[in-house]
Amino acid sequence: MTSLLENECHAYIYAQALDNGGDSEYLWLSSNRKSTINIDFTDSKAVFVRDTIDAAYAETTPRRIGHSIFYQRRKNGNFIITVKPATLDVAGRISPVLLIFKNLSALQNLGGLAFAAIEHNLDRQLPDSAKHDLKKLVKILAKPAWMVRIFLYFNSYKVEND
Repeated sequence: MTSLLENECHAYIYAQALDNGGDSEYLWLSSNRKSTINIDFTDSKAVFVRDTIDAAYAETTPRRIGHSIFYQRRKNGNFIITVKPATLDVAGRISPVLLIFKNLSALQNLGGLAFAAIEHNLDRQLPDSAKHDLKKLVKILAKPAWMVRIFLYFNSYKVEND
């Protein structure tokens, strides 16, 4: 299924619906269009997103950047960034948003669009700390890949149970 992200100009966003009705929201981002497109739950892209998330949690430990951002990098190069917005679900719990990128290049190209889509497309409000951390991350993503890897290594730490 990795062929769904062969083109590094694509990324995905996943979030559970805030009404706790069991639904999920999937967005597909394309740097060619600079837009977001809703994905149906049964679409093969949505299946890929769920499989990627499951595999990432099975094989990697999340690393925290700042207060509300976590990232995981799989062995195959996929990046998953988890953002904890201030918007709570109907039960009053935090409902994280997951951003899935094929590789560092996709993260660099689509990071800003993905972060903007959290507020505009998913109606999640981000706390000031998350906005600060996201701005810092977007700024560092504009750097060459080797600098990004160094930044992520030295400016994050493992999170065991969060």
